[in-house]
Amino acid sequence: MLIADVAGKGIPAALLMSNLQASANFLMNYHEKLDEINDKLNKHIFKITTEEKFITAILAQLDFKNHIFSYIRSGHVPPIFISTHTHSITCHHLNKGGIPLGIMPDFNYTASEIEIGINNLLIMCSDGIIEAQDENGNTFGTERLAECGVEFCHLPVKDIGDNILKKVRKFSDNGQLDDDMTLMIIKRVENSQHDTSV
Repeated sequence: MLIADVAGKGIPAALLMSNLQASANFLMNYHEKLDEINDKLNKHIFKITTEEKFITAILAQLDFKNHIFSYIRSGHVPPIFISTHTHSITCHHLNKGGIPLGIMPDFNYTASEIEIGINNLLIMCSDGIIEAQDENGNTFGTERLAECGVEFCHLPVKDIGDNILKKVRKFSDNGQLDDDMTLMIIKRVENSQHDTSV
């Protein structure tokens, strides 16, 4: 799976995103290792863009058998991992990662991984979520997003996503929603399957 954000707006940014999507789909058919795919994407984006253009991204794989989430974060908003226990809920920002794609062609990216326990939750988003502003110019931010995840983690994934987006829109009432908003949520449920929503 891939979630990404291109620097800039308009047709050039849209074309670059389309190029990234096509390249990623092609590479995923021929390579299994995330670091190999990410390295090739980074070199490709560097080759076809100018200095001011780059892409933040999270490239990830989900091992459904062993419930392992493997990922490479290239300058993107860190995923939020919410772990639910019998009497407590803990929240971690998965900050490990490297620079955005297209800046340094030989940058060495390494994959990280985390095990998803029953009822654990992963939240990934584009910066349109965390950069949404209220009328005073305050941003929604990653901490509010994490608080939403904790508040709604007991719900099915679709309901979690719907409630987070409601919170963002309410926060931004009379404020700014200038960017697209992408939200990806993964939750492991009790029957050992994974509930996902984009």
